[in-house]
Amino acid sequence: GQALNGLGQALNGLGQALNGLGQALNGLGNPINALGNPINALGEPINALGNPINALGEPINALGNPINALGEPINALGNPINALGNPINALGEPINALGNPINALGNPINALGEAINALGNPINALGKEIC
Repeated sequence: GQALNGLGQALNGLGQALNGLGQALNGLGNPINALGNPINALGEPINALGNPINALGEPINALGNPINALGEPINALGNPINALGNPINALGEPINALGNPINALGNPINALGEAINALGNPINALGKEIC
């Protein structure tokens, strides 16, 4: 009787700890989803690098005055390379935002450990009653 009550209380504590862990894990969703926008934003400037890189081929093959002819497409690389900076910088905020829910996992994980530890005494008592 008493041992079963102790076991029931410990199992309730385990359930509450698991609920807390679930809520903390749910909190990861928003910052992970927020990573999508800056990652998607990288696509356009990366694709924009293709045109000036392809444009390099023609002046190199021309051999007329390749050094001067290379200046324009090389300078044209600057804009898409610079444009990469904004989405890369924008990745910082959602990555930092992951820290809070990950840190928040600590409390429910600790509570889960305490609830599991609390199972020990009632299980031992139940075992002694059965024997």
